[in-house]
Amino acid sequence: LIVIVGDHGETVSAYPEGHGLRVSAEEMRTPFILHNPVLFPKPLESRVCSSHLDVAPTIVQLCGLVPPRQWLGRNLIAEEIPAVMLFVSITHIRRTCVVDNGLVYANVRDGKGYEMFELGERELHPLDASDPRRQMSAAYGEEIEWFLSWSAWRHLKRAHDGVDLAQQDPAPIPGS
Repeated sequence: LIVIVGDHGETVSAYPEGHGLRVSAEEMRTPFILHNPVLFPKPLESRVCSSHLDVAPTIVQLCGLVPPRQWLGRNLIAEEIPAVMLFVSITHIRRTCVVDNGLVYANVRDGKGYEMFELGERELHPLDASDPRRQMSAAYGEEIEWFLSWSAWRHLKRAHDGVDLAQQDPAPIPGS
């Protein structure tokens, strides 16, 4: 099994900006390629938005094993792939985004505003001010606050003592 995973989008089309410096479709869409002529005799393509959390569970299940319960990702070759809200952190510009069923909510650096987009193949399309999906902005803002707190807690806790975090998470894991 050959697995190719991109760690982030390269916004080469936005030169001279470079990657990690703006919210863009290229930062949201990263490659995940699986190759094995026995498992996949015909080429298949999926446009499912995924996360790096999905890589290990997919590989483990391809090998006929069951991933540990504390793994957060999904099996991307399952008959049905559950929809989940994804979080994208663009560290260089201190922005966090929620990707939810093709909708992108992005906070601004100071945390006092937001932008909303529709995720296209190559571009983010700003939502019109009258788009009813903008009513979700407060809920998405709360999700980002939760994610940032949970992510910091999880990383610090793991670094501190390496305990089984699945037994101690302070809040439910998204999509579970």
